[in-house]
Amino acid sequence: MDATTPDDFIDIEKWGDTHPTTTVRKLIGDPSFKAIAEIPGDELEGEINKILDYLTEFRIDVEMDGISPEEGYRFLTTEIMDSDIVDPPAPKWWSFFCYYLYHPEEEEGSTDETPRLERDRDTGSYKTVGKV
Repeated sequence: MDATTPDDFIDIEKWGDTHPTTTVRKLIGDPSFKAIAEIPGDELEGEINKILDYLTEFRIDVEMDGISPEEGYRFLTTEIMDSDIVDPPAPKWWSFFCYYLYHPEEEEGSTDETPRLERDRDTGSYKTVGKV
């Protein structure tokens, strides 16, 4: 580091090498989730956004535009929860997860009219678009 390096600079690679990892699930307190079959279709979007709001409290962001609400809920409650994360996270840093990094074979941004999730860029919440 030199005179131009901010005092609060963190070498993120060294941070990850020197701190243990855990799962997202353990980091956020091992929450339980409703089975998707127990959630009425018109409430699924709200459940997804509750999970995302909770993850935000831990500086975790998830991008999953273009997938069905059902797949989004499954992705959040299984794959994201079981993903590794540095514990403790680096101060002021966010952890970012993207559906298409887990599923590169999927085509992002479906153009058909099937219901899919889309993030509102102003609020950060997801809504379902396409024919239901």
